[in-house]
Amino acid sequence: MIKSEISQILNDIENMFTTKNDQYGSKQEQDEFYNFRQQALRTFGNDDPESMYKILKILVDKHLVTLNKNGLDDSNFEERCIDVIVYHIIAIFMHRLKNEKAKDNTKMKIRITSYKPSGKYYTEEIVEKDEDMYLFEDRFKRLVANNMYTCPGGFVTVEDVDYPSQSFHGALYKYEDLIEFKNKEYDAIVITDKNDVVLAIIDDEKIVEQSGGQVDLIKETKNDD
Repeated sequence: MIKSEISQILNDIENMFTTKNDQYGSKQEQDEFYNFRQQALRTFGNDDPESMYKILKILVDKHLVTLNKNGLDDSNFEERCIDVIVYHIIAIFMHRLKNEKAKDNTKMKIRITSYKPSGKYYTEEIVEKDEDMYLFEDRFKRLVANNMYTCPGGFVTVEDVDYPSQSFHGALYKYEDLIEFKNKEYDAIVITDKNDVVLAIIDDEKIVEQSGGQVDLIKETKNDD
C-alpha cells in the first residue's frame, strides 16, 4: 500500500471524526459528548465517562456484528471500518476525561446571584463543593437551581470564587430555564400559573418554596406497584 493511499484513509478518518463530533456533541451545551451523555443518562441513570463508554460500545458492536456476518463482501465495509476507528478515537478522549476526573481533587466554589426581571440585584449565595463540576453537567445546573432564590422572570448568574484551578463556571441563566433542575433528585411538584410563572414547589406534601399567589397544599397519590 503506497503512502498516498494511507494519507487518503487518514484524511477520511479525520473527516468522519469531524462529522461524528458534530453529531454527538453540542456547541450550545459546550459538551462534545452531549449525545453519549444523554443516552447514558436515559439508559443507565448516570453520565460519567464509564457509562458513556458503554453506549459507545453498543454503537461499535452494531458495526462489528455486521462485519463479522458479511466479511469483505459488506457493501459498506470501508465506511464501517472507519466508523469503528473513529469511535475508538472518541473512546480515548472518554478515557482521558475519566483520568482527569480521577486526578482532579480540586474543590469548587461559586457565587450564585439572583436578579429581578428588571435586572436589579436581588441576593446571592456562595456554594462550595468538595469536587469540581463541569458547566455542561446536569448536576451542576441542579446545584445552581437548588441554591438560587425565587425570582420568576428574573435571571441567575454564576461566577467562580477563590479556586483558580477549578473549571470555568461563568454562566447566565433565565430563572425559568433552571426550574426543571430544581429538586430534580426528588419527586417534587412544580406549580405554575397560566403564564408558566412558578407559584410554588412542593416536595413530600410540603410547600418548600412559594413565590406568590394562593397555593393550596396538594397531596400526591403514589402508586406502590
